[in-house]
Amino acid sequence: MGDSVEHDIPTIDASRRDFSVRAATFGKRLVGLTVISTAGNRAGPLRVVARNLAKVISAAPCSVGFAMAILPGKRALHDLLTGSRVVHRGRDN
Repeated sequence: MGDSVEHDIPTIDASRRDFSVRAATFGKRLVGLTVISTAGNRAGPLRVVARNLAKVISAAPCSVGFAMAILPGKRALHDLLTGSRVVHRGRDN
């Protein structure tokens, strides 16, 4: 259970922050980003939790899922799996 707790705490914290009033973790707020659904709406709590849990898949193997964000769609694997995307706040997306 020790390993599970180590991974669950950051996931819960990131999910809470992504779904907060500011809709972003500290790092996302710092650079003006937010997580939304592919429909352009604010990401709901289930989508935010699923997105943060799916980051485990993006990290294996060799973080290929994260590297996918440099491709034309600019979405990481965990965004594709959960119907979300990260955008600059205040821009027409």
